[in-house]
Amino acid sequence: MISASVSFRLLPRDGGLALAPGAQAGLAVDALMTGRRVDEVRQILPALFGLCRSVQEWAMALALGLPLPPLDDLRRDMIRDHLARLCLHLPPQLGLAPLALPQGWQAGGRALRVALFGQDGLPGPGDLAAWSAGPAPLARLVAAVQGHFAPGEAVSDLPAMTDPFGDGLVENSLATRHAGHPLLMAVRGAYGHGPLVHLLARLVDLDALSRGAFPPPRRMAQGAALVPCSRGFCALELRAAGGIVTRFSRRTPTDHLLMSGGLLAASLATLPPDKADRAPLLAMILDPCIPLHLEAGPHA
Repeated sequence: MISASVSFRLLPRDGGLALAPGAQAGLAVDALMTGRRVDEVRQILPALFGLCRSVQEWAMALALGLPLPPLDDLRRDMIRDHLARLCLHLPPQLGLAPLALPQGWQAGGRALRVALFGQDGLPGPGDLAAWSAGPAPLARLVAAVQGHFAPGEAVSDLPAMTDPFGDGLVENSLATRHAGHPLLMAVRGAYGHGPLVHLLARLVDLDALSRGAFPPPRRMAQGAALVPCSRGFCALELRAAGGIVTRFSRRTPTDHLLMSGGLLAASLATLPPDKADRAPLLAMILDPCIPLHLEAGPHA
């Protein structure tokens, strides 16, 4: 279970950066929920994770076989998370002014796409250079990330997640959820599977969400659910007997991102030590859902 906050020290290693554990402040949600009444867990979990409330509600409803929440709530929450990251959080990290949230963003549709990507929408596989030099509101963000990370820097090569509860090193991200998108395939070939791909995957996901297209939440097996979220997929296994939760196991994209040898560690391993100051920007692009602090260690 990933902690409520975590910090790492950055150490140079083999031409890249390695993570040494630092301080952690834990929130053992699995243990906290086990042994409680089901109706109590249904109230507590969405409150604990208010930014992805609808994800928790969907996961619990599917796992327990309860009536399902409105699907539009899930779509709207994902759009909101993407806009917060792209318009408010990332620009200052890149020396840019925050962007105003598009009016009526909750409705999605073409108006949202035009407000973010311009009249022609997302660029095609061969159009990224021209688009990123153009006037679209998010184009400057993409151009800035291109300027911060050269091709082959902060790239990784982990397999996409197939079993969310497995113990292997996998990537659970928007970049793997949209791995077959033509734009991402082209950029991956030119730059490697790195920050630019992860940033553009968020734009691709926003484009899809604005059209109402995203993977449907599904019940994986008895008592288990898999729900799309703004970072990848969230999985929950919840079993109950007599109205009491007997098993609670939750696995999120942040769990996969921050596990030893996971996506963050794999990406930092190919970030040159003289670019250690860009590690916080990389982490913000990869987007853990908890506070993450990266501190430079000796000679990093």
